[in-house]
Amino acid sequence: MYILQDYLEKPEVTESLDDEKFLYRYLWLIHHSFIDEMLLLKNNRCEFIAFTQKMAEEFNLSPEILGKTFNSAEDISNHIKEDIFQQEQTLLKTQKPQNSFYFYRKDDQVNNYFVRKRPLINPSTKNSVGIMVVTTKIRPNMQRQFIMKEFLGLSQQVLSSTKPNLGAIQQQILFCLLLGINNRKEIALTLSRITAKEISENQIKNALQSLYKEFDCSSYSQLVSLTLNGQIPFKIPENTIPPGNYLIP
Repeated sequence: MYILQDYLEKPEVTESLDDEKFLYRYLWLIHHSFIDEMLLLKNNRCEFIAFTQKMAEEFNLSPEILGKTFNSAEDISNHIKEDIFQQEQTLLKTQKPQNSFYFYRKDDQVNNYFVRKRPLINPSTKNSVGIMVVTTKIRPNMQRQFIMKEFLGLSQQVLSSTKPNLGAIQQQILFCLLLGINNRKEIALTLSRITAKEISENQIKNALQSLYKEFDCSSYSQLVSLTLNGQIPFKIPENTIPPGNYLIP
């Protein structure tokens, strides 16, 4: 990091602190600087020591979990808890940050989040004293919707769909199209693997024709464009990606 020399030479910046006092000071900084973020802090035992109101609301966290580990969460499966615990142990040991995609089931659907985890390292002792977790909810092509609304003048009514919710196979086909899988045979094979059910190429053809008719278009590229613009109500289909925290290499 590049720092202006005038600030670098302030004596209080390099003040030696033991691990406990360093964590207290960092907690004070977070408390006063990240009010509107989805953020939480853990100590080096992976116990929750603080989280923002936004984080609490998004992940159903209550103050009762403070001082406890992720194992106390009631709505998360044991294997996900164990995976996250092992990931955080590695982070504390190696002192290397982690980025991940977190798929979390909420309100009967799986939501996707980008998670940044950073070790809190006391410069005086070089010890890992905790973990800072910052989370952002991922929405399909939110930037494109912003540009179309703010710079092209499209109204929210245009960008928002008034169409009914789609069926499971239609959502799964859109999921494949967004991934770049657009051949009917490849879509059928992909969905057969995802759903553990035999899905024929003819089923895909019929479902695509239904989508074309429903949204007045004639190609998969138009379906993708309408989905990214928010004009087709899309959410990640059930069982497509199991809930969990997937590290980004």
